Amino acid sequence: MISPDDMWKALYASDIPHEQTVRECDFIARFVPIGTHCRILDLACGAGRFSVELAARGYTVTGADLDRMALRVASDTARSLGVAATFIEADLRSLDVIDERYDGVVLLWQSYGFFDGVAQVRLFAQLRRLLRPGGRLILDLYNRLYYTRGSASSGQFEYDLGLPTAAMRRERIHLPFMRHREDLASLAAPLAGLVDPHLFTPGEIAGIAANHDLALLLACSECSADVPATAEHPRMQLVFERVH
Repeated sequence: MISPDDMWKALYASDIPHEQTVRECDFIARFVPIGTHCRILDLACGAGRFSVELAARGYTVTGADLDRMALRVASDTARSLGVAATFIEADLRSLDVIDERYDGVVLLWQSYGFFDGVAQVRLFAQLRRLLRPGGRLILDLYNRLYYTRGSASSGQFEYDLGLPTAAMRRERIHLPFMRHREDLASLAAPLAGLVDPHLFTPGEIAGIAANHDLALLLACSECSADVPATAEHPRMQLVFERVH
């Protein structure tokens, strides 16, 4: 039986190099520029890796997460670095507790896709509400093209901005979650089924977003605008702008 502390450490303890955080925040800053988009909401912020770095760059940052322990760690980290950031408890499935609008919303590190189809679509309505007109949204999530490339000819990036919501793919594909970390291998089996997400293609996500007044500006991988979101890459970053 996994203890709550072990579970938390498995999900949130980070040995990610600071250089990677800097590179990923450089990507955010490029498409959510501080000069015009200074107020950012970091959803599913965890222990505040992005929130703290963005706040250190001068953004006004609110980090939101369901995990109180993660929020305490984030607050302590920000305080120890002399960085001003706000952290609040909020569930992605119920964001009504947040009643402000932001210049930018980020949902990073594959935090989308773990709910049922209705909740996933409803989340996009909330994301639109949380953004001001002209505000930017950045999603970082798994790309279904990568995990199904052996079963279909899907190597070319596809857009289907007219895709109706009812046509969303809803299959769940098992991912080797955390198995690249040998010290966490013993946790992988008990977590199986709890962490496997619904996977979507770039075009499917773009279609859902378009139904909520969010226009796709960019679909890429490796936090680089020069790397397209194709079947060669397991993760993708999608940048949207609220139209009205």
